[in-house]
Amino acid sequence: MYAAVKGHGAFCNSQSIHVSNTETLDSANVITDNSYEDAAMARTLKRHLAIYERTGTMPWTGIHGSGVLGFANIAHGRVDAFHHSSLKPWDNAAGILLVREAGGVVWTLDGKEAKFTDAGILAGTPKVAAILRDIFAKIDPELLY
Repeated sequence: MYAAVKGHGAFCNSQSIHVSNTETLDSANVITDNSYEDAAMARTLKRHLAIYERTGTMPWTGIHGSGVLGFANIAHGRVDAFHHSSLKPWDNAAGILLVREAGGVVWTLDGKEAKFTDAGILAGTPKVAAILRDIFAKIDPELLY
């Protein structure tokens, strides 16, 4: 069971958890997720492919099938970053707090501080998320929604 209290950390089964120490794309595990809309999924895959096109490095890639699980895996240090453009408040509400309390960052896909009502989210370790934020700032803005 995952839990987080603002200002008091993140926990799994009452044990403190923290995001990974990964700092580079070549050793990163970056996940995204499916969308219920074909066009949105195409944009997500193009955005993910842009990581390789801009850097020449394709991080280990996964799709976990759940936005909430993605946040939990970042907080627990199992995954280094997560990007998605179709999240709902019920996906984000606890997940954003969990990642931030575990030492991670959560931004919108265009690099602003994320709110739980934002659909486009980039979350991860501070360094890997910053690399992705910089990549996403240089791609077609149509891929960020």
